Amino acid sequence: MIITSLSKTWISDHSILGKLLRVSIVIALGFIIFLVVAGFKENEISIAMAITWIALISMIDRTIREK
Repeated sequence: MIITSLSKTWISDHSILGKLLRVSIVIALGFIIFLVVAGFKENEISIAMAITWIALISMIDRTIREK
């Protein structure tokens, strides 16, 4: 969330680069969480949890941008 607020100050919301930066941050965070969870559980639950975390992070990012 700190990174998204920094990217908001550096890059405007309407630029393509800003949108790509946000998408890449969300995907990177979701992938890191996926790797952490997959280290504990090696099954389909970890994949579902990673997808859930990606959705949650993107919802939080969208909420921050609207305020």
